[in-house]
Amino acid sequence: MESSKKIPKGQLQSGLVDVLQVTPVTLSSGSWSLVSGLYEYNYSNASITATSIVDAIPANASISIVKDADILPSTLSATGTVTFYATNAPTGNITVTINIYN
Repeated sequence: MESSKKIPKGQLQSGLVDVLQVTPVTLSSGSWSLVSGLYEYNYSNASITATSIVDAIPANASISIVKDADILPSTLSATGTVTFYATNAPTGNITVTINIYN
């Protein structure tokens, strides 16, 4: 079961931001779709806005799957969702911690 916690506001380059950490999150291997040569995974969370910065920190136990899939560092945020990208289809589920910066 996912749990969320707000991290106190901190100072980043351009000012104060809110950070929401969601853990654990499972990116299911069967939910990646091949689109224009890359595999895409859409993760939904009501706290994500079109201007959110979202990152995913893989669990140590998932790192071999992440490496083999060649998960890319770029994400695309939209209202309520973020898209992750990979060069290859992940061969198993990936457990991550999601950080949402607003």
